[in-house]
Amino acid sequence: MPRRPAHFILYLFAIFVIAPACGSDSEVACHAGADCASGLCRSDGTCAPVASDASGGDAAPRFDIGGGNDSVSSDSKNSDTGATPDTYATDSGKTDGGSDVASTGCVPNHDGVVSRNESNVGIGVHAKYAVGLNTSVNLTPIKGSDGLPLWDFSGKYDGDHTAELTTQDPAKAWFGKYFSGATYAIELGETSGLIGVFKLTDTELLLMGAVSPADGLFATRITYDPPLPTLQFPLHVGQTWTTNSTASGQYQGVISAWTEKLEMEVVQSGAVKTPLGAFPVLQVRGKTSKVMGLLTTVYRTQAFVAECYGAVAKVDSAMNESAVDFTSTTEIRRLSP
Repeated sequence: MPRRPAHFILYLFAIFVIAPACGSDSEVACHAGADCASGLCRSDGTCAPVASDASGGDAAPRFDIGGGNDSVSSDSKNSDTGATPDTYATDSGKTDGGSDVASTGCVPNHDGVVSRNESNVGIGVHAKYAVGLNTSVNLTPIKGSDGLPLWDFSGKYDGDHTAELTTQDPAKAWFGKYFSGATYAIELGETSGLIGVFKLTDTELLLMGAVSPADGLFATRITYDPPLPTLQFPLHVGQTWTTNSTASGQYQGVISAWTEKLEMEVVQSGAVKTPLGAFPVLQVRGKTSKVMGLLTTVYRTQAFVAECYGAVAKVDSAMNESAVDFTSTTEIRRLSP
């Protein structure tokens, strides 16, 4: 039996990250997220900016979540509480609203909706994460100073370490010929060792399949029919969708097939603290039910999706978890400086 193939879908949220644009005097050359103070190296080889406070003077990552005891900064010297909720992320390079977000930069409008124009990503985008493995987590939010839910994932977790993800060009990879029209590919997660192949459309982010990094006798190449819509735009509270798909191909060299039922729900809006800073987010719950023969296996995930940044935090459950707000995880991933 394939090793945890149903967990493909639970890693999807971690790959959807793009930083707001910045002015030219802030653009530092980079090759990877580790080269940048913000932890994000853009596809054009320049560092994405760190967010500033209300005065525009801070250099540290800073995203205020309403002031008071709930405001957060990655640096204690920047812990002023006078900023407004609009200072989650400021941007001096705001455009006139054009749709080419990948080239002009994304500017969040904090309307509680993630639109297609706030969801672009391109080939060669880097992002850095703090990743905890096989650890416990508290998914029950507290009430922030603005009365909205607040999740704090800024602390340390078991197995915590830094990981970097980079979007790849499927057309240049060994598997590209099998996934016509794919937008990008990226590592799915540390426990799977596989790459997810995605297609971004005007209305959806689709998972087309999962593959091994290299071809060969024991290679993996799984295709979803139909592709699984992991996000639908515009993303908003109360949104739900369910998709049934057949996964087929080869897994570690063995011909394999199974069915999956994906159930997605956008639960509520709130704020999340990460090692990089705090972000206004939508809480998205996912449930994947994989059926292979007579065996059904269930996995759950929760993602916290911000305008322009995508999933700034993502938590994956253990196998056959029954609680929607589970406490035992296989992985917790948070945006990191």
